[in-house]
Amino acid sequence: MVSSSFHVTCPTEGQLRAHQDVPDAAVALHLRGCDGCSHRAADLRSTAQLAARAIADLDADAPSIVDAD
Repeated sequence: MVSSSFHVTCPTEGQLRAHQDVPDAAVALHLRGCDGCSHRAADLRSTAQLAARAIADLDADAPSIVDAD
């Protein structure tokens, strides 16, 4: 994907996802000027939060391990 301003190559989905875990100054700068990537990053963040809640719920519902010996 190419941003309309300055013909800059937009970050990949993987780069946007990695930026959520380990902020990258170049990606952050790009996001300030690219609405499309800002929306993609927001969608990825929402999906990651949903997945984290689902995993936490699974963990909370898991039976505790009891020593049967």
